[in-house]
Amino acid sequence: HSEASAISVSVAVTAGYDLTLRVVDDGIGIGRLSSSGRGLTNMAERAAAAGGSMNINSRVDGGTELTWTVSLHDT
Repeated sequence: HSEASAISVSVAVTAGYDLTLRVVDDGIGIGRLSSSGRGLTNMAERAAAAGGSMNINSRVDGGTELTWTVSLHDT
């Protein structure tokens, strides 16, 4: 949907045992995307349910950056 020609995906676990997923593309940007799907909403809800967060932004140079983080600690 984003009309991206390139995408970067990274996964990291910090020393504090937080899992972070980062996805960056060079598409049209989230502000111009229209979708009736629930994919992004589901991701945000799952992060919140696990005590984490999700941030999604259009990049100044084009494209979108999504960062999804949850704690791997037992709560």
